[in-house]
Amino acid sequence: MLKTPSVPQTNLALLLASLALVLSLGAADRHTLIINGQSTEVPVIFVSDHPYVDLEALARVLKGSVSSSGAMVALSLPDSPANQAPSSTVTSAAPAPSPSEAAPSNPGFSREFLNAGIEQMSTLREWHTALQTAIQSGIPLSAGLL
Repeated sequence: MLKTPSVPQTNLALLLASLALVLSLGAADRHTLIINGQSTEVPVIFVSDHPYVDLEALARVLKGSVSSSGAMVALSLPDSPANQAPSSTVTSAAPAPSPSEAAPSNPGFSREFLNAGIEQMSTLREWHTALQTAIQSGIPLSAGLL
């Protein structure tokens, strides 16, 4: 006598078949995220031709963190990701720069830039005084004065 499968067994078989189908479709659409020339393991999906990534996976690769509170989500990244060593999930296509080629530890303005800025401020202060004196004395300004 033939025994027909019960309803729970049929439902379980359909569930497993649909899960296998979904997983096989997801594997076909796998994309690679490349950050600054480095290939990562961050999954990328496309919805209506727009790419989306897993924020937690992105933060992990960039050595950052994700936190949320209510309707707000905060992504915190290190101060200078270029100076950080690549994560174990990031594979580099180029060799790492030598310490002599690394960026300076102080990301502020250069000494030359600061000196040029101070000089320009001194020039503006001198012009301010000259213009103030000319206006207060009633001297007409002309193109020859500039």
